[in-house]
Amino acid sequence: MTQNCSLISGLLLAVVFTAGTFCVRYQDCYSLKLHGKNLSKVGSKLLSYRTNLRSGGERLINAVAVEKKLTALKYNETFAYGCLNKIPIPNVTLDETFTPQQERNVLMKIFNQTAGHNWDNNTHWGNDSVSHCFWYGITCDHTNRYIISIVLRMNNLVGTLPRTLWKLRNLQCLWGGNNKGLSGDVNEILSPNMTSILRVDLAFNKLSGKIPGEILVNMESLVVIQLCCQMGEGLTGEIPKDIGNLTELRILSFGENKLYGSIPKSIAKLKKLWFLDLKTATYLNSGFENLLTCHLYVTCTFLSLD
Repeated sequence: MTQNCSLISGLLLAVVFTAGTFCVRYQDCYSLKLHGKNLSKVGSKLLSYRTNLRSGGERLINAVAVEKKLTALKYNETFAYGCLNKIPIPNVTLDETFTPQQERNVLMKIFNQTAGHNWDNNTHWGNDSVSHCFWYGITCDHTNRYIISIVLRMNNLVGTLPRTLWKLRNLQCLWGGNNKGLSGDVNEILSPNMTSILRVDLAFNKLSGKIPGEILVNMESLVVIQLCCQMGEGLTGEIPKDIGNLTELRILSFGENKLYGSIPKSIAKLKKLWFLDLKTATYLNSGFENLLTCHLYVTCTFLSLD
């Protein structure tokens, strides 16, 4: 029988979950499968955000609960190639630590280290007569000087991203998913100095190394983290115990990697989280009760854990 999720209280939420169904506001009711214990689905079909991304689509981020200190700018559909569409953008001042020429040099390292001549689309890359702000997949700020978005998803990148991405001090989005030949240690790609970044999407690549917990928890503006589904060895490690520091987080996707340990208590601080992907995390051994703390004014959708 279909239930009206919008009327469920926190107490009833816990009761319903214990009985086998997880229900939240603004969406239908979904099930949570824990270590082979099948909990039946109620309502409409289970949302699979990752599957949608793999096919090239994108579910826009729910910005219902946006703090007043953030301004949800209304960009058009082509802004940053959709990378920052519907993400609340903080009002910040441009960081001019590095020159636009130095930022261009970072882009050329990306090009040279990932076989840029063989990309599916490398329009204007390396062209001295065209500003780097107009190279394929690059979006700059309103002054057309500093890079704020890199979108090279599904573009046949083969090799490793450079360790110098942190020099892009105004970078808000790094979207390089669905490149099967993109490898390397994720801890050498990301840096705690990337303090302006709002979205990191490197899913469906061939990255390796430990879950970059100490790095991620310092990126306090993060809204989206997608590191799921790495081919080859994939990522290993624990969910960062201080993941709750990322209070703006809406999407957290670590699924189909070798996760172990416990789901940390601090996950309760993620009041805006509406999508959590821990699929196939069979070595997580405790902390599942911390998932019951999702707040009802956002949508929390959990994929299978087994």
